[in-house]
Amino acid sequence: MTFDEFEEANEESLRRETKVCFDKYNNPYTGGLDKPALLLEAQFYIQELGRREDSRIARRDFRMELIVILLIGLELVTAVLLAIWGSREQDRANQKQLSALVQMQGVLQNLNTSSQTTAATLSQLKAVTETMNGAIQKQVGLFYDVELNIVYEKNSKTLTVSNNGRTNVVIWGVKVDDREKEMMKEPQIIPPNGTYNFAFEAYQGFYSQTLVKNTSEDLAFLLFVANEKNERFTVRDTLTAVWRDETVTFMSHNNEIVPGWGKK
Repeated sequence: MTFDEFEEANEESLRRETKVCFDKYNNPYTGGLDKPALLLEAQFYIQELGRREDSRIARRDFRMELIVILLIGLELVTAVLLAIWGSREQDRANQKQLSALVQMQGVLQNLNTSSQTTAATLSQLKAVTETMNGAIQKQVGLFYDVELNIVYEKNSKTLTVSNNGRTNVVIWGVKVDDREKEMMKEPQIIPPNGTYNFAFEAYQGFYSQTLVKNTSEDLAFLLFVANEKNERFTVRDTLTAVWRDETVTFMSHNNEIVPGWGKK
């Protein structure tokens, strides 16, 4: 939708565009990178619908307030006229005028009650809009969650990192056990459902020479990554070196993903 089309679009068109966005988002053939844009576009249409509704309600409330003010002014003028008229007419005529004033006050009270009802309805509409916006923001936030899995491949002697999330993950660095953190010269991007392999043959050879058979030893493995919003996360994993089938292999467990990269 162009800017001119957006300005001239009625509420039915905006609702139709919102439905189209959600239908595309829920379509299994829609690409993962397109879904955030669809959610943001839908949120934009919903906000515009809410703004137009608020503007219409505000104009209606303003007109009602003007009517109330005019009626109050009319009430005051009527009261003054009735006071003058009462000094000249008989008590019976005065009583009739007072009855009319009481009826007018009832009308004013009904208008006041209607204004309060309108205000309550407006508050409920605002709460619904805020809830919808919160739900959309939460869905967008879930899209950028980092979900990685680490598995040791015995045949290739590599450590395979799999991206099980819906966002690209960038590997910036790695730290094994008590060794120094190593930051990559060229960060590696893992797309959703993609993998990246770390050569682990040197560690396999080291533990083959130092690890006593039928024993095991744990070593810490840290990955320093970021999602597409450039938010940093640390993947903490424990690798256990064990003898299996006459060779040393590694078992991955205690996988944990925490925000930030830490100071070490």
